[in-house]
Amino acid sequence: MKRLITILAIFAVTVAAAAWSLGWLSQCTDHITAELSRAAAVSKEDPDAAFAQIREIQDYWNRSEPKIGLFVHEEILLEMSDRLERCAALLRYGRIEDFRLEAELAVYAAQNLLHQQLPLPENIF
Repeated sequence: MKRLITILAIFAVTVAAAAWSLGWLSQCTDHITAELSRAAAVSKEDPDAAFAQIREIQDYWNRSEPKIGLFVHEEILLEMSDRLERCAALLRYGRIEDFRLEAELAVYAAQNLLHQQLPLPENIF
């Protein structure tokens, strides 16, 4: 009976940690997608403000990436980092329309990051 209680306790802690990590990842990706959408909207009127927002997003991503890397594959993280770097470079060179497209692709990459971690049958099998 003691073993069963121990096994159930370990299982409960594992499930709670997995649920918490998915919730935290959801918050991170929601924050990034919201900020990217704002930066894309602002880019037409004020490219400098959009560039400042992209730099803030990159700083947030750089702080969050090592934690996310504990449970997400590296190639997904590299794709997101590359998209953010491309966004910053396009804004730096004044290519606003290209930036808006790249920002939209970065939003999809962030959403995909979360989707691939959800315990869905397509992700399990």
